[in-house]
Amino acid sequence: MRKKINIIIGALIAFLSGCKPTQKAMMQQQAVVTLYGVPYATYHLHGTVTDTDNQPLKDMQVVVKGYKKQVIGDTITTNEKGAFDATVSDFPTDTLHIIAHDPSGHYTADSTAIALPQAGSNASGFYRGEHHVETDIQLKK
Repeated sequence: MRKKINIIIGALIAFLSGCKPTQKAMMQQQAVVTLYGVPYATYHLHGTVTDTDNQPLKDMQVVVKGYKKQVIGDTITTNEKGAFDATVSDFPTDTLHIIAHDPSGHYTADSTAIALPQAGSNASGFYRGEHHVETDIQLKK
C-alpha cells in the first residue's frame, strides 16, 4: 500500500512541476528517490615540525585549510617531540594546505600543499572516504 501511495505522490509532484515519469518507470512501478545532503571526507593528519637542524619544535601551531582554503577544525599544537596528530572531517577537497606557525615569533611560518585523490578509502554516497596525510614541516629562524 505504501509503495502505491509513494508512486501516486511522485506522479502528482511530477505532474504539477511539468515533468512526467518515463513510461518504463511507470510500468515497473518504481519511485524515484532524491537524496539530499552534503558530501564530506575524513582527514587523518600526522607529522612533525622541526627547525633547520632537524630538532623537534614543541608548542608550534598547525592549521589545516581545505576546500577553498577554509580552515578545517581547531588549531593543532605540537607535542614535545614536535609531532602533531589530528582527525578532521570537512567538505571534500583535492588539496590540503598545512601551515605551521610559531606563536612566540622565533621561527618563520611555513606551509605545504598536499594533493589528494578524488575519493579516499571507504568512499560511498555522500561520504568521500578517508585520507591519511603525513607531512613534515621545517621552520627557519
